[in-house]
Amino acid sequence: IYEGRVVGGFTIQADGSLLLFMDDCAVAALRDGALDFVVDEIPDQRGNRFNDVIADPRGRVFCGTMPHPDGRPAKLYRMDADGSLTVVLDDAGLSNGMGFTSDQTAMYHTTHWRGRYASSTTTPRRANCRTAAYSSKRRRTPPAPSPTA
Repeated sequence: IYEGRVVGGFTIQADGSLLLFMDDCAVAALRDGALDFVVDEIPDQRGNRFNDVIADPRGRVFCGTMPHPDGRPAKLYRMDADGSLTVVLDDAGLSNGMGFTSDQTAMYHTTHWRGRYASSTTTPRRANCRTAAYSSKRRRTPPAPSPTA
């Protein structure tokens, strides 16, 4: 059991440790109850936190922040296996659900942005997004399951 800083998302590493994406946009590996910081903080994200993360089969982690408390928009970063961070989207809304197509050529990024939900696809290498679906209404009940063939 981990007790400590706020964690917005995590991935499970090959060695069984957890990679925690935390407040101040810090990233730390949790091994045997001890934290080993990979990123102490992202300086321009001090006072903010990560909200959602997903690892791809190449070992990279896409990690989205909350919109910053001072009004700056949320960002979507990609953390490479060496611990380096790259901004993928400068105005990411609020990352809240990510996935990849089965052939790994596109990434789904679901965002809640200004009261609206949208899903976009982007190649994991570039920030060339397009909206795949858009809804301005929130569902109050989940949709019925679709029948299986």
